[in-house]
Amino acid sequence: MSLTPYLEQFSTFQDAAIDDLNAAIEASLSGVGKLSRHHLDHLRSLLSAKELYDISRIQSNIAQPVIDRNIAYFRGLYDISSETLGAFTALGEQQQDRVHGSIGALLDTYTKSNSHHEVAIAAVRSAVSAANTVFSNANKAARQVVEIADAGINATTSATVRAASAAVNQPRKKAA
Repeated sequence: MSLTPYLEQFSTFQDAAIDDLNAAIEASLSGVGKLSRHHLDHLRSLLSAKELYDISRIQSNIAQPVIDRNIAYFRGLYDISSETLGAFTALGEQQQDRVHGSIGALLDTYTKSNSHHEVAIAAVRSAVSAANTVFSNANKAARQVVEIADAGINATTSATVRAASAAVNQPRKKAA
């Protein structure tokens, strides 16, 4: 029995794993780059204030823009995190599909050379299929959690903006 088909498939699997690792590193670096730009943009906007002494005097005039900027800043952080998580999820799904295909091809090759192990091969195929189903169900559940979190973030952001607007626009009582 020749090991050449198995070694070729193993080599292909290793190449795919290296490609997946490279894609994961690229997604991480992209997320870090976006996060850094987001922080720098926020820092630039904070440093662009020319007259710090006037801030307390005109607090009611600037409170809403500050709240809006802070909400936009944290929303941006959430969006970057969500996007990076989505990239990692997509990579995981691609890798899972590739592994599933590699195992199937390996079993096909083994079946051709060892037909007397059909029951064992069928059991392995069944186990791989069950694992694939579990992984798919876990991904669906994770997506639903993300959708619920997104809805919660959107609702919280809207409520915060409304409350902040109401607080800023509320008339102030003069001290007697």
